[in-house]
Amino acid sequence: MKRLALWLFPMAVCAGQARYARVGDFDGIVQVQLQAADEWQAARRNLPLRELSWLRTESASRVEVELDDGSVLRLGPDSLAELSDYTRLSTGQRITLVSLDHGLAYFTGAAEGKDALVAALPGAQVTIGQGARLRLEARDPWSVIAAADGVARFSSPTAEFDLAAGQMVKLDPAHPARFFLNREIVPLETDRWCDERDKVLFSTTSAAQAHPGT
Repeated sequence: MKRLALWLFPMAVCAGQARYARVGDFDGIVQVQLQAADEWQAARRNLPLRELSWLRTESASRVEVELDDGSVLRLGPDSLAELSDYTRLSTGQRITLVSLDHGLAYFTGAAEGKDALVAALPGAQVTIGQGARLRLEARDPWSVIAAADGVARFSSPTAEFDLAAGQMVKLDPAHPARFFLNREIVPLETDRWCDERDKVLFSTTSAAQAHPGT
């Protein structure tokens, strides 16, 4: 599996308490690799994931991963992704870098305080601040990033700009200067699944906040 080339991302130098994500709902065949030397194993609900864990889905499969900051990563069919950086500095700042190697991913989240929250795919990355709902596709030869809601900072070797809600950028990782910005998002069938899951998680979170300790 190839490593993604990244830039404009602060490296963690002083680690704090370990962070864990967890596997949420999934359908079909989903596998995880917790460390580079580990064998791939079948995913199971609530399985803890740490930094450098990989997830992959087969055809007609999908998975949801809940991060400790409330963000959510979802993978569609035939996809491979990594928690490339998932650390907490001694200052308490959380550094999160999710990398999509190939396939389809959705990311919903917001950076709190000085936290760094980044999603990457071949040829580009997006930095999330106040909150965004993103769709990422890594399909040879194109990478595509679409912002369903919020604003994210798009970065590539040749461009940097704010990607606003309703916009989609398409680029060729082999030719960084070749990219296109569209003012509308081409829908995918899996978008409905992501929207429904966001509504479920939002209603669950709202209910927990309305009735703390119950």
